[in-house]
Amino acid sequence: MNELSEWSDAMIQSNSSSVNLFPLLEKLYVCRLPKLELLPNLGDVKCLQSLIIECCQNLTCLPISKELVSLQKLVIHSCPNLTSLFSEDFDEGLQGFGSIESIDLRSCPNLVGIPEIHRLQSLCQLLIEGCDRVLASCTRLETLTSLEKLMITSSPRFWPTDLQNLSSLTSLYIGCFDWFDDDVEPLDYFPWHDSKSGGGTSGSNNNIQPCFVSLTSLELSGWRNLKSLPEPIQYISALRNLTIKHFHGLEALPEWLGKIPCLKILELLYCSNLKQLPNLTNLQQLSIWYCPLLEQRCAKFIGAEWHKIAHIPYIKINGDWLKHEELDAETDIN
Repeated sequence: MNELSEWSDAMIQSNSSSVNLFPLLEKLYVCRLPKLELLPNLGDVKCLQSLIIECCQNLTCLPISKELVSLQKLVIHSCPNLTSLFSEDFDEGLQGFGSIESIDLRSCPNLVGIPEIHRLQSLCQLLIEGCDRVLASCTRLETLTSLEKLMITSSPRFWPTDLQNLSSLTSLYIGCFDWFDDDVEPLDYFPWHDSKSGGGTSGSNNNIQPCFVSLTSLELSGWRNLKSLPEPIQYISALRNLTIKHFHGLEALPEWLGKIPCLKILELLYCSNLKQLPNLTNLQQLSIWYCPLLEQRCAKFIGAEWHKIAHIPYIKINGDWLKHEELDAETDIN
């Protein structure tokens, strides 16, 4: 199968008519066919609900057609030569794909885009990683009223700017592995929908408009010289879980972080210069991974930051529990 370069058709000829080989096929998974260039026309696989394509390095086009009305899940990973998702006769946008609930596109740098993605009103999950041209085509995302989970990993210049009005969004991951644009000086702040240079503006919050009203989980992944967090995240009133990673220029977390009313879980990863925490009054769980300066300052009983976190029931550093209420209680009993 590794030598397969063309999968010609999903139909066979029987006398004078064509017979569908897979009339009831609901899930198609194509993986690790490095020489595969073409897939059959999938328009006759009308029951197809899940289409997953992974690690097909020579694949250039997916023949997704308007007949795939049952398609609910689309996953495309590591297809670097893929340029288009649709067949040549696909000219009606996405209005016929009202059943799609999940799209997951990763490591497809030449994929052109998804036309009229705002028409996918059943879309609950959208994950885009390493597909900058796709992101550039994603407009009017605020109209995706069913979207609950969104992951964007790319250069910040491709990030959508209209995310704050996604009223159903509960989980957001946004960031990049490192600064992608070698010819552009890295930003020293994290772009946000209303942030300014240096991470946002402080001052009165009387004029702050409600945003991300349903968001409970947020993960920010930065780059090497980020020095601050975007201040507007302090106004995400429903936020419970916050993950911050790869903010290598950040030395201290701001005091406003400890005042986010619903924040219960904070995870810090790969922040090599981070040393200081705010007062985290309401926090229930703190996890620290690979933040060497902070790890030393959070040493139990003796660290300079210990008094700020001693009240937190669950504290984990590099996978080891520094404090765990149930385990501590068992130790006391024994």
